[in-house]
Amino acid sequence: MSNVLGTTFSVGNGLSNSGDTNSSLLVEAYKRTRQRELDTIDTRKKTLETRQVFFNSLRTRLESITSRIDEVLASTFTSRFSAKKVTSSDASVVSVTAGSAATEGVNSLRVNRLATNDILISSTKTLANLVDVGGGSEKTFSITVNGQTKNVSVTLEDSDNNEQAFQKIVSAINNTTDIGVSASFVKTTSSLGRLTLTTKKTGAENSISFSDPDNLLGQFGITAALFADPQNRTVSNATLAGFRNAASSNLDSEIELNGIQITRSSNTINDAITGYTFTLNKQQLPTDQSVTIQAELDVAGVRSSLKPLIDSYNEIVSFLRNQNEVMKNEPSIRNVNSRIRSTVSQEVTGLGAGKPNRLSDIGMSVNSIGQLSISNEEIFTNALKKSQTDVANLFTSSNGFAAKLRESISSFLGTNGIITSRNQSISTQISSLESNRRNLQSRIDRQADSLRKQYESIQKSFLLSSNQFSTISNLFTS
Repeated sequence: MSNVLGTTFSVGNGLSNSGDTNSSLLVEAYKRTRQRELDTIDTRKKTLETRQVFFNSLRTRLESITSRIDEVLASTFTSRFSAKKVTSSDASVVSVTAGSAATEGVNSLRVNRLATNDILISSTKTLANLVDVGGGSEKTFSITVNGQTKNVSVTLEDSDNNEQAFQKIVSAINNTTDIGVSASFVKTTSSLGRLTLTTKKTGAENSISFSDPDNLLGQFGITAALFADPQNRTVSNATLAGFRNAASSNLDSEIELNGIQITRSSNTINDAITGYTFTLNKQQLPTDQSVTIQAELDVAGVRSSLKPLIDSYNEIVSFLRNQNEVMKNEPSIRNVNSRIRSTVSQEVTGLGAGKPNRLSDIGMSVNSIGQLSISNEEIFTNALKKSQTDVANLFTSSNGFAAKLRESISSFLGTNGIITSRNQSISTQISSLESNRRNLQSRIDRQADSLRKQYESIQKSFLLSSNQFSTISNLFTS
């Protein structure tokens, strides 16, 4: 009997052949019998966490398509359906853009002259010569550009030479706020130099005039006589003061647009033909061919404008198509999936008789897996050319595709939406499962510890009895 019990309890050190105590093995065996209960909780928790990931992923996609819907329903989006694609036969001469208000067709343009800045140049002065202070150190003059007059004051010293005077004049002009010119001092040689005034904007309306009561500018040849006749101003030469252009009108750009001569103060002309902006880049020679400007409806641009909304729609459809397990257990998800997919085939009411009122009327359709696309380019193009407004209304009207999409998903978003509600419910369930698991694990651990103590107590009793039996046995055999 003692041999049987000894084998059972591993008499001596209480260890099994594997190195674990028998009590530990017994406890582990007990825990394994209870592991299924823990696994059941873990499996349920994992299922809920997967469901939560799904709802968060769905929220992200719904928020994305909502932002796309907002773009389409914005008041400025309708104009994109009338976008024009415009080309210039020679963009090095004139580049052009056209807005939605531009009419389709062909225009002819010739650049006769580019708009330029007005430039006033002083006479050439020997830089080392002293400037004539003329009885007072502070000199004041005014410069007028485009009706705005700015006073400029310069303080000179008796010892200042022409170079120092030029530098002080340049600094005073350039430090005057909102003055319409920029001043520069240019050394023509190591000993000679000139002052230049350049308007900050182009065109005749920005030509330079000035008043010089203290005769500071006059010492450098800049006098009112230079611009007495705006169309016959004095032109500077190698030594004398004057303007670069004799006629102030020549500061304007000049083009021939469809045979009509047009002048503007800028090289960017956006008011000659409604919707067109011409940027003049190079003056043409008399023998050069006119540039052909051609505008047409930008069908590709309209497709690009619609692409973000279509892509977001397709992403949601694709995402939900692969959620069969969720669909079985979440009626609300089956509902939103059905509502979203039905929007592409629904009639848009209130557009008027004879108007396209379904997406299929403008060449759009869904394929076998529910993906929406412009499947018939010819129908889409013809519908746009016939009426951009009618096509726009299919998407942007109060009952259009974008509005229907918003309605189909609105109940899912927001603080009171279905997704928020389901996530809160799932979080509550997960917290409850975690609490249940901790409580169950605690009970198992307590019961395991109780078993260990019981076993160790029995083992001690056995060892004691075994030793006593051995002692008695030895007495009888001695």
